[in-house]
Amino acid sequence: MDSPNHASGVYTPRCERDGDYDHKQCHDEYCWCVDQDGDYVNGLTTDKFQLQCTDKGMTEDSVVKVEACPNGRQPNISCVRACARQVCPGNPEATCRVDLCSDKCAISFVDEDEMEVDCGGNKCDVFKFDQEDREECSAKLECSGGAVRHCSESVCHSALNSCTKNPCAVCSVDPCTCRPYFVDAISGERLSQEQCDYISLGVCQAKTCTLLNRRAAARLSGESGNTSAPLPECDAQGGFKAKQCDGQNCVCVNEFGFPVGEPSDGTCQDIDKVVKVEVTLSFKGGLSDLNSERKIQAFKNAILKKMEAFGINPDNVKLGEPYEGSIKIDAEIIESPSQTPQIQQNIALASNALKQAVDSGDLDIEVEGQSFSLDPAETMVSAQTASQVGGTTTTTTTTTTARPVDTDGDSGLTDTDKIIIGAVCGGVGLLILIIVCYCCCCRSRQKETPPDDTYDHIRATNRDPTYDKPALYNPAFEEDGHYMKVRM
Repeated sequence: MDSPNHASGVYTPRCERDGDYDHKQCHDEYCWCVDQDGDYVNGLTTDKFQLQCTDKGMTEDSVVKVEACPNGRQPNISCVRACARQVCPGNPEATCRVDLCSDKCAISFVDEDEMEVDCGGNKCDVFKFDQEDREECSAKLECSGGAVRHCSESVCHSALNSCTKNPCAVCSVDPCTCRPYFVDAISGERLSQEQCDYISLGVCQAKTCTLLNRRAAARLSGESGNTSAPLPECDAQGGFKAKQCDGQNCVCVNEFGFPVGEPSDGTCQDIDKVVKVEVTLSFKGGLSDLNSERKIQAFKNAILKKMEAFGINPDNVKLGEPYEGSIKIDAEIIESPSQTPQIQQNIALASNALKQAVDSGDLDIEVEGQSFSLDPAETMVSAQTASQVGGTTTTTTTTTTARPVDTDGDSGLTDTDKIIIGAVCGGVGLLILIIVCYCCCCRSRQKETPPDDTYDHIRATNRDPTYDKPALYNPAFEEDGHYMKVRM
């Protein structure tokens, strides 16, 4: 227990297999008994192992032990719900703690050393409004339809699936309308619908919030060992800084935060970021299945809708026309100049999302009642960096196989493919030439040096058994059914 009469973290009810409440509920260092509706009955204790519960409360042989509040009353266990959906914008790693002896279930945020931290931001703008917050916040907030309302906790539970593309999203409730909205867990700023629907975070931002979510889950489950991973350093656009350090150990990373080397003279080269994704989608079937302009357009719209489901904004997709080869269609995913920095599509994460959709087989579509299955083996997703698009490097981040979007003539090969094939063929040709020259040289020397009569006994007619094996340093070869030892 963090301190007397305090409970930390978000309380999650314990349930039976059939979905009913477990009659014994526990949170932090406290346990207590509840009825079938989850309401407190009795048995509040800090001795978890001595409490046994039924739907009527604790059993007769249960032993309860709990430290009373300073005013002599028992801690208010209903306060354990006070930390639900509370955030600390100024310190997202802090843990919510509630005072069970407070009349208003007062909460605070503490760091790993149990020291209170300053969360910053405007509590009345960022936090969910509970009944206890009315007096504090009503003076700072005006509702055109009346006073601040007390909103049910189920509002955010029902809205969780409406902002799944943003790992930094935290649900809050409008105290005037009791409608849910989402704020950024780090900045506390309200998120637009585009920021919820599409992948707009930088790779580093997304990684940071994912780690914070894992830390919170680990704290709730008591797995303190999973909360020590360092948070990455992000730039102003939400991407990884090229140099990442953990104490005195520093490495250079790529756009996805993976190490690519060690700093040179304490610095790392700027990250070559992905700016374009070239795609060739291949569907099983024939082009004749798209037998009208209307069906072709419906086919393209179905693809855009599928991409949108994976967080890819249609405004960032340039889709070509379908062509033969089963049914193939080329596309590009690029930044849109019309998008603000807050909702700009992250091209690198869009590339990853599309690759995952291909690998998982989730890009099958249906057009006017006809199904079109994606052929992953003939589908290509190729991410290109700024230097590649500018033509200054020959490296590639291509994954998955198939025909690239840009081809030269009818060969179906990119310039990079041709360079690789040419290099391989040249190497093989050189190796063959060396072998031929070596064999010619050996043959010439063999003709110039006649066999020594000393080795005539090796012939099959009078071969000595001690010569059954060829000499270690002199190769043996078969000629006219006999073995002859050759000096090199």
